[in-house]
Amino acid sequence: MNQKTIIAILGVTVIILIGTTVYFATINKASQPVAPAPKVVQQPAQPTPGQQQTSQTQPTAPVDETASWQSYSNAKLGFEVKYPSNWKKITPPNDFQGINLLNENGNGVFAVIYYKDINEYLNAGELSFDDLKKDTDYKNVKDISFLGNKAISATFINSFINLSQTVIFVSKGDAIYEIAYDDNDSVDMSRQILSTIKFTN
Repeated sequence: MNQKTIIAILGVTVIILIGTTVYFATINKASQPVAPAPKVVQQPAQPTPGQQQTSQTQPTAPVDETASWQSYSNAKLGFEVKYPSNWKKITPPNDFQGINLLNENGNGVFAVIYYKDINEYLNAGELSFDDLKKDTDYKNVKDISFLGNKAISATFINSFINLSQTVIFVSKGDAIYEIAYDDNDSVDMSRQILSTIKFTN
């Protein structure tokens, strides 16, 4: 054999050995179980002392716009109401029992009038609360609930003096409460006053 043949045989043998080694190393590696990569759990950053958390917003308490208002309470008549300090408390007409409020411009009225029963209000013998719905002076009459009590809502219109009022009659036991307010530029404030009424007995 000449020298070239021996080098060629050795070269082929080396290539076969390298190929076999690579083949078995690959097979061996593929058959071994692969360990899962460790999970990385991120901890939320803790605020340092004196630092407030900003990720959570604290709920804000609603602002009570009536907190600085005047209060009227009448234990005998069984109700209380709040009203703006720039509204004036006036005596109800015709010896009615309750409260009349006049707005700062003098052109808006809010009233709560108490009647011991329906007959004192209507002054017409034995009648029921539902008879109020038959009064032709009232329009848009609806049955409603007011603070859990049976009530009637209506619109009173007096075209002679260009007056429109929302009127709510509330039946509480035998007593009747008449709540009325003008439907003019003070109507939004009147509705806010309405929301402060509470019955106390």
